[in-house]
Amino acid sequence: MKKIISFAVVLMVVVGMLSGCESASNTKISSLVVDGDWIYFTDSNDNGLYRMDVEMMEKNRIANGADNIIVQNDVIYYVDEQGSIAKMNSDGTGNSLIVDLGGNNLMTFTVAGEWVYYVEKPGAIYRIKADGTAKSKVTQLDFFKGGLEADDQGICVEANGDLYKISFDGAVETEMAQNGELLDVNDGWIYYADATQQSETRDIYKIRTDGTGTVKICSGVFYAIVDLKLYYFDADEWLVQSNLDGSEPKQLNNISMFSPRGITSNYVFFIEYSGAAYRMNLDGSDKTRVQ
Repeated sequence: MKKIISFAVVLMVVVGMLSGCESASNTKISSLVVDGDWIYFTDSNDNGLYRMDVEMMEKNRIANGADNIIVQNDVIYYVDEQGSIAKMNSDGTGNSLIVDLGGNNLMTFTVAGEWVYYVEKPGAIYRIKADGTAKSKVTQLDFFKGGLEADDQGICVEANGDLYKISFDGAVETEMAQNGELLDVNDGWIYYADATQQSETRDIYKIRTDGTGTVKICSGVFYAIVDLKLYYFDADEWLVQSNLDGSEPKQLNNISMFSPRGITSNYVFFIEYSGAAYRMNLDGSDKTRVQ
């Protein structure tokens, strides 16, 4: 009996040591974005920004202290450790400051073409070229709710409980939808949800950026628009792929995903509550941790 107890104790110690080693080496990911064949993520264990191919064969640490990442045309736009907006090449070279915001004043930002758009507390919208020139104040919002997108036609924003399109000089503010929650601006269309609905599953609409052609697409939780396909979660928590008008919906998987972060034609990436990030096939198979 003593031998059996001693063996059990030794086994527990060894398993505990192995578990501790595994825990120490595992990534704890705070942000992750997908851009083409690459993923970019921040590991809060070492404050590093990493670049990895979607097949998870090549991984490189490219920077420190980058958060709120946006990748566009092989350039990474991010918020640095001082709370300012900066950029670097996708391999980590060419790091440069775009605008110094002096601490915790930034609320959100987005990128469209050669311009960066951002909101400073309590609701001032600015735009500045990605090279740090031509900064101008667009408008001052009484109540900024949180959504901000832009294209070559103007700026879309949630304010005062409604969805607005604002001209680049701030002179024209057009109400696009009452009680609209901004989801995305893509190829001349604004996608939004009905913010009056209290459940997570909401009616999803699209409207042209000129304010015409409002169409209800589906009911669900918006995920992403990738390669002319809409991805959303339906009422039964299935990940669904459809055309951009909501036609030909296809249920892909009903795997629980705490924080979905990116999708490709083959894979879906998400982060668990623990900070562990995973890649799996669209059908829910082959769940693999991002390390």
